[in-house]
Amino acid sequence: MNKKSNILRKPLLLTSLPLGVMSFLLPIYSKKLGMNAVEITGLFSILSLVLIIARPIIGKLTDKFGRKPILIASCILFAASYLIFSIATTSALIYTARIFQGIATATMTISTYSIISDTIKENDFSKAFGSINSYKSTGSLYGCIIAAIILSFMSFIQGWKMLFLIFSIGAIYSVIEVVKNIPESKKTVPVKYDINKNKSKNTIKLLIIVFMTCVSSSILGPILMIYMQDKFTNNILLLAYAFFPSLIAESLLSKRIGAFSDKCGYRYAMILGILICAVIAIVTPSANSLYILALLWVVSTLGGTLYSVSEKNIYTSMIDNSGVGVMYSIYSIVCDFGLMIGPLIGGILYDNVSPKAPFYLSGFLMAIVSILILILIKKNSNKLNTSSDSI
Repeated sequence: MNKKSNILRKPLLLTSLPLGVMSFLLPIYSKKLGMNAVEITGLFSILSLVLIIARPIIGKLTDKFGRKPILIASCILFAASYLIFSIATTSALIYTARIFQGIATATMTISTYSIISDTIKENDFSKAFGSINSYKSTGSLYGCIIAAIILSFMSFIQGWKMLFLIFSIGAIYSVIEVVKNIPESKKTVPVKYDINKNKSKNTIKLLIIVFMTCVSSSILGPILMIYMQDKFTNNILLLAYAFFPSLIAESLLSKRIGAFSDKCGYRYAMILGILICAVIAIVTPSANSLYILALLWVVSTLGGTLYSVSEKNIYTSMIDNSGVGVMYSIYSIVCDFGLMIGPLIGGILYDNVSPKAPFYLSGFLMAIVSILILILIKKNSNKLNTSSDSI
């Protein structure tokens, strides 16, 4: 493991503590506050909207002022968000916390990706991005354990308050870690940046693949929990346990998956990863027990990680060092648009066609993505020349 990317471990772990439990606990807590279905689903939409608005601005700020100040700001915003969650008793406060969380997520993503681009050798990009996934997954795993302990002896409302107070303290400690241990990785910061320098046909074609991948993978987002409740059980904790093995697998294996991608080549790694996810999406409706479903999620999670780190490897190798923050903001915006469209498609299909239809469409689109990779990405090398026709 590269020591330069290892310095990001504590900040990422500490700020990711709530991520594993948020999707389960936030709707329950919001409902207990009297929020209706539209208000609750809006909490998830507002996050994507904030990300889309914030990322272009943050990308420019990251290139102008450096990576470290933006990373510090991210940790402070996470701490503020979790603190507001802990004291929120109205929908307005919940939405405020969610907005802070969105801005914090945008600043964290762009600053950490930029640090990776600045400090890691190109041949180790996928391993570094795998480490990022691992740190976040480990933080989510620890958060789930903390939540299980606290909610086992406290009422849900009191447990929620205590839980997010702990998460806020963890994020505050991450600020100290960044200030003390993470150096500024951007040596020179240009005042002006010509974005057209990075607007090659290569990056545009890759961003099309990124968009389609985000759409196909997010189709199942809003309906997966509904599908599980309709088919298996309404016990939220039991459903959460089914997700637990995939979280552990991602935490333990992301670094190794990244190293595998660096060795075997991004093209093969991307195709293998996306095809694994496609197959799992298609066979998931045939699963007749939570045990089988949990196993499928483990395999799908590892396939998704392999694809994701390889994709980021390609994109990072394409962009000029003078505009890393801006280019990562573009990458993130493309992802966010895909993540907004996919859930809408999944919900419409689930209600109006069939509960299985979103799974089949998701798998079909992923298969299409694998074909696009074959067509658009010609060489199986970890090094891309953006001035050539390698894509």
